[in-house]
Amino acid sequence: MDGFRVDLSGRAAVVTGGGTGIGRATSLLLAECGADVAVAGRTESALHETADLIHKRTGRKALVVVTDVRVQAQIQVLIDRAVGHFSRLDILVNNAGGTYLRPLPVLDLPEWENNIALNLNSVFMATRAALSHLEQSRGCIVNISSSAASGGFRTGSAYSAAKSGVEMLTRVSAAELGPRGIRVNCVAPGMVRSDGAERSWRRGKLDVPAEASKIPVGRVGEPREIAQAIVFLASDAASFITGEVLHVDGGPRMDGPH
Repeated sequence: MDGFRVDLSGRAAVVTGGGTGIGRATSLLLAECGADVAVAGRTESALHETADLIHKRTGRKALVVVTDVRVQAQIQVLIDRAVGHFSRLDILVNNAGGTYLRPLPVLDLPEWENNIALNLNSVFMATRAALSHLEQSRGCIVNISSSAASGGFRTGSAYSAAKSGVEMLTRVSAAELGPRGIRVNCVAPGMVRSDGAERSWRRGKLDVPAEASKIPVGRVGEPREIAQAIVFLASDAASFITGEVLHVDGGPRMDGPH
């Protein structure tokens, strides 16, 4: 496990967007740390690839639940199936989301609403669906935001706004749910290499080496590096941390002389 050591034995987790990228890396790391994992997403084949990888690496069997997180009824089915299968729920990772790059002059309302539904409404609905189970287990939620939430970027108004909402939802829900024994934190990744990210970079004709050179550590991140932050926040090592946004982005970009 690359030296990463956390014991999550006996705990059950749900990871949305678990078929690829950060979600896949997080699902695998949770299983490596001893947790039972339900992986959710829209593409069944990708979810089964994640489940197969978990079984190959850990010998554990992941629960696959095809889910469109924009649909409340499907989120409820996801939570119900996970609790029915594992008899408990300790960790909810709200990772599902997507980046849609559209300049404001051509961004229409349906595109805006779809972006908010995918990146923000889904977090609210999954949180609500899981509350009673997480209260029983004194569990935790880890939401996934983005460096775009605080910095924004051109053509990403809807995405940046949605992720800003995720961060404020994290803070408010942490304050409200702390007395019920539930911790809520957020991880805000920067540039992270994944299949989806690389497709987006190609579509946007992004000069990745040039952008990476602006990051203090001099490179983009890898999905497992984000997964390690997520699993840390889900573990007992973070038992006194709630309402926080952890930036995992290789350091702050700053203008000025080098």
